[in-house]
Amino acid sequence: MAKQKCIKIRVCFIIILLLGFHPTKINSQIEFHVIDKSLGIINQNGDIHQIEYTFINNTNKPIAISHVATSCGCAMPSYDKKPVMPKETGKISVSFNPVGIKGFFNKQITVYFSGSPTPVKLSFKGNVSSNTTFKEGYNYNIGNIQFRNIRTTLKSNSSNTVMRVIPMTNISDSDIEVIIKTNVKGIFFDENEFLFKARSDKDLNIYYKPQEKNSIKIRLTDGGKEKNRVVLKVIEDQ
Repeated sequence: MAKQKCIKIRVCFIIILLLGFHPTKINSQIEFHVIDKSLGIINQNGDIHQIEYTFINNTNKPIAISHVATSCGCAMPSYDKKPVMPKETGKISVSFNPVGIKGFFNKQITVYFSGSPTPVKLSFKGNVSSNTTFKEGYNYNIGNIQFRNIRTTLKSNSSNTVMRVIPMTNISDSDIEVIIKTNVKGIFFDENEFLFKARSDKDLNIYYKPQEKNSIKIRLTDGGKEKNRVVLKVIEDQ
């Protein structure tokens, strides 16, 4: 009886070892090219940074990503839910919006694979430039002009015109000559050129009247300078 009990204990111990090491074996055969990425110094100008992680399935069976968690709502992951075949490559994309972040950041990405309770840890880091001091409630800047928001969605049809208001402020002690441009069909403004007075606030009204029923996402971006005038450009946001 003692011998049989001993054998049972050994068998149970071996099973526990196999169960314990199996996930580690799976994860060790999922090879990420880079697990920690550096974005360097970035500006808080409304740019959304796309970060990609690629991996190779070195196991002998298909694997699939079951879930991806991030340590911050500023990072939105996307991935293909289809299984990755042996020796093939998979990809995880992360959209990172640094709005509200000051200075150094280090964000974590946790990737769970089907059949493995042990996740893979990824990360990205960098520094958000703190050269600009934002007025309260404003999160984006193009030069000395700051904006509460630079993105919006417009929905309309051929019989309606919709409008969105983007509040902005001139934080400098000088007047700024501004030109508004766009190549998005159906978009127009109250005025395409104006003088933005120093230390003043202004609403930028954006109108949209498409030729047919439509919904688009737009973004305000830096169009550079034209004869010492600041160019603000409205583009279609991808």
